[in-house]
Amino acid sequence: MCRMFVWNGSVNASRKSPVAWKTLCKPKAQGGQGLLDLQMWNNIAMIKCLWNLCKKSDNMWVKWVHMYYLKNNNAMEAIISKDCSWVIKRIMDARGEVLQHPQIWERLLSQGKFQMKMMYDAMTGHEQKVDWRTIFHRNLARPRANFVTWILCHEKLATKDRLRRFNLITDSICSICKEDDESIAHLFFECRDNKDVWCKVLNWIDYAHRPLPWKEELKWITKEATKKSWRASLLKLAFSETVYGLWYRRNNIVFAKGTHTDIVHSIIDNIVYRSWLSKKLRDHVVHLMM
Repeated sequence: MCRMFVWNGSVNASRKSPVAWKTLCKPKAQGGQGLLDLQMWNNIAMIKCLWNLCKKSDNMWVKWVHMYYLKNNNAMEAIISKDCSWVIKRIMDARGEVLQHPQIWERLLSQGKFQMKMMYDAMTGHEQKVDWRTIFHRNLARPRANFVTWILCHEKLATKDRLRRFNLITDSICSICKEDDESIAHLFFECRDNKDVWCKVLNWIDYAHRPLPWKEELKWITKEATKKSWRASLLKLAFSETVYGLWYRRNNIVFAKGTHTDIVHSIIDNIVYRSWLSKKLRDHVVHLMM
């Protein structure tokens, strides 16, 4: 249900997910959205029950389990009958999971309170951080714009060349310029019309930069986003809003049979509106508008 809501805005419809749920549940620094993996959280809840048994917590159900099932033996070593409750079996099965993280488990046993987040972080692992995470750090763009940009960074947007590889369509010509295959690299940073949009937006925020090929452009914006100046904050905002604006126009042409409308003013309006939320950017945007 969570997966369907992320991609459809509803739990009553389902379609193929552009990005795997496992990736969505990763921390944002590792290229995910930081969503909670409910299945893993449920496993940790079972581990918490096991922790209570090991600590012999002072409550009725722990005393009852020790008396009738564990016979006051160590919870990590006790042998459970096949006829016992499935709940007890599930809790005992958690012993195999905690043995995969012995240091965390010993640390939790030494504490007076079970920290579910500590075990969750240990079980999700510590993968390498993605370089482009800086683009989304305190990015004031609309959530929908940041989400589309996030999918773009994973290179999972449903461009025509990608759909053709899945044999869903046969024509992969760019819907904007009609000159080349519609790939992520072409659509956003090589298409003549869209490159002109980038130049106008960058010129408006007073950035002397011409769009580069996709991989180089991503490295450039990632490097610029590490800076703490107001210009860097405005650039991150403009980048996400422009990506969303270009993708929205492309979809309008493909699905609604729209025209090549000038979206530069719309993108700039969204930049002004979102940047107005920040006192740090407000005065600078007023200067740009003069």
